[in-house]
Amino acid sequence: MTTATISIGRNVGDKPLSADRWLAFRYAVRQGLGEDATVHVDGATSLGEWQGVSEESATWVADITPERASVLGRHLAKVALEYKQDAIALTLGETRLVTPR
Repeated sequence: MTTATISIGRNVGDKPLSADRWLAFRYAVRQGLGEDATVHVDGATSLGEWQGVSEESATWVADITPERASVLGRHLAKVALEYKQDAIALTLGETRLVTPR
């Protein structure tokens, strides 16, 4: 399995998406993880910053198949275009569990 971390922001420029568009944007991002993902963090929201502007943000962390990992970037690029985003942060890697000693 591959671990995917995705982070998005609500703003277009310095203006936030409407509540309906923000919900739809988050849903579109979540769909990219697929039905078979093991989701550990499912769209948790917090306050973030992009280019010096504060904005609401959402983050996902999930284990996904290598096949899903190979197409996730293309999916997110289409979503970014649809929702007029400068970028969507995507990190793909292998999770290592650190245990107490």
